[in-house]
Amino acid sequence: MLLGIACTISNHNRHFAGSIRHFASSIRHFGGSIRRFASYPSLSQFYPSVPKISFKKRSLWTLVEVDKEKKLFQDKGEIYMIIGLHHAQITIPKGAEEEAKHFYSTVLGLKEIEKPDSLKGRGGFWLQVGGIEVHVGTEDGFDRLTTKAHIAYQVDDVCYKKRLTEQHIVILDSVPIPHFERFEFRDPFGNRVEIIQAL
Repeated sequence: MLLGIACTISNHNRHFAGSIRHFASSIRHFGGSIRRFASYPSLSQFYPSVPKISFKKRSLWTLVEVDKEKKLFQDKGEIYMIIGLHHAQITIPKGAEEEAKHFYSTVLGLKEIEKPDSLKGRGGFWLQVGGIEVHVGTEDGFDRLTTKAHIAYQVDDVCYKKRLTEQHIVILDSVPIPHFERFEFRDPFGNRVEIIQAL
């Protein structure tokens, strides 16, 4: 009788111990999953206009790293994360490259960089502005004075304005915005240009 009870208890103990080991393994696995998930940036980090969502809803999103590029996948399709701005482009009339190079490189002081051989036949030239490139292309039949599209160049001091007035460039006032001082002008081809300084 006692032997039977002892065997039954022993069996229960072994079963209970196995359950404990299984439970502990599950906890470790779950903890690893939580740590991995916690390391993922929130959706609102990529899309500031999207409010933070609950853990339950966020678990429907999976962040993976493919070829060292983070991509956010949704059930109905892929959303690729934009990581920065590579270049902006403006245009000048065809055949005006030398005048434009003088203005942008000599007057504004921007550095010209070499275009790839495969694109040299298209005309125009490229500039380096900090870590971003400005591509100056050629285009006829377009009145640049009719558009508000522009590039804003950041400076340390808007006294840069004096350098432009010495070149007989007409300075235009900009609408004030908080924490910045700025002004505008048009380049010799009609492109709108903004100069801005953080205060």
